[in-house]
Amino acid sequence: MSIYDKLFEQGKKPRGLIGRITGWLMNVFHVPFYRILMEQVPVEEGHIILDVGCGAGQSLAMLAQKVPAGKVCGIDHSPEMVQMASSLNRELINEGRIEVIEASVSSLPYEKATFDLVVASETIHFWPDLSNDLREIYRVLKHGGSLVVVNKYARNEKEAATLSRHFTLHSPEDFQKVLVEAGFHVAKIELMEKKGQLIIVGRKEGEAVPA
Repeated sequence: MSIYDKLFEQGKKPRGLIGRITGWLMNVFHVPFYRILMEQVPVEEGHIILDVGCGAGQSLAMLAQKVPAGKVCGIDHSPEMVQMASSLNRELINEGRIEVIEASVSSLPYEKATFDLVVASETIHFWPDLSNDLREIYRVLKHGGSLVVVNKYARNEKEAATLSRHFTLHSPEDFQKVLVEAGFHVAKIELMEKKGQLIIVGRKEGEAVPA
């Protein structure tokens, strides 16, 4: 396995020393994606936000700045990332403004209608069961709440061949279908071709479709 392949695999669930290096790189190079996330929907200072796959925690710090009277919760299934995110945000955790726990998107440890906003940056392609996981997010969103996703997509066949070795690729049409099936109103699906990024905004405006 090449170094390139190893880094992709570490992105799925960072672990060990290489995982910590990967987490540090995420905190540096994913900042533009975190900014895109926060530009997509209005955020009020008292909102409660969930970051699915929060990685090493830079996104949590940025989100907390947007909701000084609210709270930001981060989940990640990598113990190393939970530890790094907790260390980076220790002061805000002590103040009760940030919470970081080890958990999976497939079984969110939160009550129904907890969050005003759920965000995910560069993680949705790793989710175990996209349809089920979107239903879980729908469940924990408040009525009128939003899901915002920024994620890489394959711009050509060569990229698709490389990326498909490491995670599940979904087309914009795939996302449109599963979001609607989960009960979301699809407010935006936009391709940022220059950056190779996909922006998705879904809103909870009704009741979820029964499984």
